[in-house]
Amino acid sequence: MVTVLSGAALFISLLAPAGQDPVPTADSTSAFPAVNYAVAVDESASLAPEDMKAEKAAAKRIALGDVSSSSQVTVFGFAAAEKAGQRVVDPVC
Repeated sequence: MVTVLSGAALFISLLAPAGQDPVPTADSTSAFPAVNYAVAVDESASLAPEDMKAEKAAAKRIALGDVSSSSQVTVFGFAAAEKAGQRVVDPVC
């Protein structure tokens, strides 16, 4: 389910236009109240390097979007833990 959601978020964000230069948060009015949300990034070895680069750029774009200046976002990567000491989920920020 998470893979489907992250894939959908990636696809939608890639279709979105780049838009204008961002407006400083202090000068903007939030369209939504504060929300807490997470962005999942597939870091599995099955992705080609260019796909990984596009996915990370999309996650950055989503995380830095101006939902609300009071919002909080968590970005985490996920993949298989193939070796001892590896974690399936890696909180990035």
